[in-house]
Amino acid sequence: MKKIGLYIRVSTERQAKVDEGSLKSQRQRLNDFVKLSSSVHSKEYEVYKIYEDIESGGTANRPEYQNMLSDIKKRKIQAIVSISISRLNRSLIDFYELYELCDGNNVDIISLKERFDTSTAIGRALLKFMLVFYELEREQTAERVADNNYARALRGIKVGPHSILGYVKDLKSPGQLKIDPITLNIVEFIFNGYEKFGSVQILLNNLKSKGFKTQKGNDFNDQTIRRILTNKTYIAMNEINKTDMKKDQSNLSDKKKYQTVKGLWKPIISNDQFDRVNEIFSRNRASKGNIVTLKKKNFLLAGLIECPYCSGKEKILLKTASGTSKNKKQFYYYKCNNCNKVSINAEELEKLVIDKLFLLSKSEKLLKELVKQTKNIIDTDYPKYQRDIKNLKKMRKKILEKLDHALEQSMMMDDDRAKNILKEKAKELGVEISILDQSISLVTNKIDALEDKKIDYSFIKEVMKNFNSIFKRLNPYEKQQIIKYLIDNIRITEDKVEVVIFGDKYISPLKIKKATAVFAVTDGKRSGRDSNSQLPA
Repeated sequence: MKKIGLYIRVSTERQAKVDEGSLKSQRQRLNDFVKLSSSVHSKEYEVYKIYEDIESGGTANRPEYQNMLSDIKKRKIQAIVSISISRLNRSLIDFYELYELCDGNNVDIISLKERFDTSTAIGRALLKFMLVFYELEREQTAERVADNNYARALRGIKVGPHSILGYVKDLKSPGQLKIDPITLNIVEFIFNGYEKFGSVQILLNNLKSKGFKTQKGNDFNDQTIRRILTNKTYIAMNEINKTDMKKDQSNLSDKKKYQTVKGLWKPIISNDQFDRVNEIFSRNRASKGNIVTLKKKNFLLAGLIECPYCSGKEKILLKTASGTSKNKKQFYYYKCNNCNKVSINAEELEKLVIDKLFLLSKSEKLLKELVKQTKNIIDTDYPKYQRDIKNLKKMRKKILEKLDHALEQSMMMDDDRAKNILKEKAKELGVEISILDQSISLVTNKIDALEDKKIDYSFIKEVMKNFNSIFKRLNPYEKQQIIKYLIDNIRITEDKVEVVIFGDKYISPLKIKKATAVFAVTDGKRSGRDSNSQLPA
């Protein structure tokens, strides 16, 4: 009497409960087979065990399936019986591994639907033949689903089962989203909070104190916040192939490339805020710090002030420092750690320099210099890019001629081997053309970027006229960048401040209080996010 294992499987809990094809239905049919085999075909089978899984057949990592494999290896069963081969496996590789295991342990495979039995030679051949078609059907189904999802995504329809905080599925319009009034304020809080604090950890603490939870009722974590902040769904953009966005796009087919299209739903976050938040996010990640900055003081002139005593052939820059007076008031200053002769109040020096910038912003001379600087960049790079485009197009034309010639020769030849060689050559030339097209596209983009940099004199004049009000609205990091762009360096002497802008010196009398020894230098060992910069000023 042969001991047999009955294997039954469904993919989901819902399928497990329906009548047709359910676990119960499969179990009944397999038990009927055992009884029929004994009474009609005189085959004596004893059911050793029924293996039941509620898992996808696309993987062999199923609990009961693995138990069955273990029993086969231990030779506890001599045959396995299933409703169909697809219940056992939907992967050709997985099935061959099962077949080889069974063959090596003298275990038969019996399928009721396909009516074969590997205890016979014809049954073994039929089994292999049928499995090839199952694999083909599975791949074609997967391709059809992928093509359909891609087409839907291009139309702006949201594809995928994932729920998104701030939205609910629109039951009247499948694939579209509706703003969820219950979780909308959480999304807005996250974007506003990150823009304000520039810190995921501080934002997490605030979310927890407010009692805000994820859709699953859990506390927010670092990864969840980062995923939300970079999710373009919130600006009503549909991201296609997002998981492939970091791959080399030139090596991917159009259907695999990362792209964005306008979504068929309303945005929660404006494009401007999304860009601002992701700019902060990117810079924080690059600097491993916090550009929004929670420092008590942002040193706007860091990296620009020379020590008049130490600087010679080599520039010696002042460093930033802070101190506390006897009444516990905090002071910030620039000082030279090399000679200890210069120590000057930071806030008053910065005010003097910024006031000078405000005054100069109305200078016609400075305005012309700004336009000239940008024009020089364009005048230098533009001809170079034009030459590059011309050379790349020449190369493309030559390769195209070679390609046409190779294809013509292949069509005239009778020798299949020679034909194949020429076709392979044509294929290689086609790849070269594709690479050249990408290079031409990249250089064209650079030219377009230069076009964007062209400055309209009257427009810049209007901007500079409002420099004062614009500058005040910038965050500390942006102010630092503007100052570094405009100012070459700053020199301090006993009675004056020299500010060098585009090579021209602008001198102001020094009427600032100098930092004195009454300040005790504060401990520099602070947390990474909140400490003052100790880099050279």
